Amino acid sequence: MTWDTVECHPSVREQVVRSITRDRFGGTYLLFGPPGAGQGNVAKAIAKTLMCREIPHDFCGRCLNCTRIDQRTFPDVFELFPGEDWSNSERKSSIYGIDHLRIMQEYALVLPYESEKKIFILHDAHQMKTEAANCLLKILEEPYPHNIFLLLTDNIAGILPTILSRCQKIRLAPMPITSLAQQLEREMPPDIAETLARAAGGLPEQARHLVEDKYLETRDRILTSLERIRKSESAVIEEANAWTEEIKKAKEKDALRDRFSILLGILRDAVLAASDITDGPYLNRDRLADIRRLWEGEKPETVLAGFEKTLDAVEGLDRYLNTSLLLTDLFLALRTGKRA
Repeated sequence: MTWDTVECHPSVREQVVRSITRDRFGGTYLLFGPPGAGQGNVAKAIAKTLMCREIPHDFCGRCLNCTRIDQRTFPDVFELFPGEDWSNSERKSSIYGIDHLRIMQEYALVLPYESEKKIFILHDAHQMKTEAANCLLKILEEPYPHNIFLLLTDNIAGILPTILSRCQKIRLAPMPITSLAQQLEREMPPDIAETLARAAGGLPEQARHLVEDKYLETRDRILTSLERIRKSESAVIEEANAWTEEIKKAKEKDALRDRFSILLGILRDAVLAASDITDGPYLNRDRLADIRRLWEGEKPETVLAGFEKTLDAVEGLDRYLNTSLLLTDLFLALRTGKRA
């Protein structure tokens, strides 16, 4: 475990390591980027780098300090989440309260126990009530040299401008697809790794979520449905009813929206394939042969009509009361290539 294994954009790694190597890492930092960009992983890597006993200006991931940081038991590294209130363990909330920040302020006043620095990692730093944000601002306005604050967010607009002005900023951009795929290849075949990297848009944590959410299994289930629909008109209603039952069993509000998102990716690839683009930016390279076969001989305009019909279905999700009818209408369009 070193910085080479941290899933983040190379520029982030260079910025952080250079600052630590020159002994210039201190004060307050804002780690921001889109959801799934890896803010939490980078913050943990920073903490380990500053506390690791084995490797200067890097981290081993195995020593006592690194292990305790992972386990959240190291006395000089504190991780804060909106849903965990130090002042009241029974309280459940999606935002930081004033009591939470006041207790953090008390910890910040005390000198480190084992290290030269104390590190405070605030996940979802934009999730604060006004009084909590003002308390944080006061802490940052009167800093102690032994404290480092890492504020993590995927919504920089939700941070008070007065807090932003006191932060050094580390922007987490999506990783290059090839770089993320190489990281994922340590755990899976190259073609699968590339598919997940592309589906996640280069966002490392999003790629992990796709694995946990069984993205590939869902994608292949959709391809099976498309094959049945394209072959048989009777399969249209059968698949619409089957999808409806599967969505009900999932008991997740966005389950159908997620399927439509995957379907749009497949249809996007189908448009490229129908246009005879051999080396285009395909999302599903590991299933490209299946996608080509499904729309073999179709004009790009026909496949594009199916893509647009799917967009219409996404927009109609909140209007349709009958999911089965919505899906039947969509599947008929995907079979015939007509949008209306």
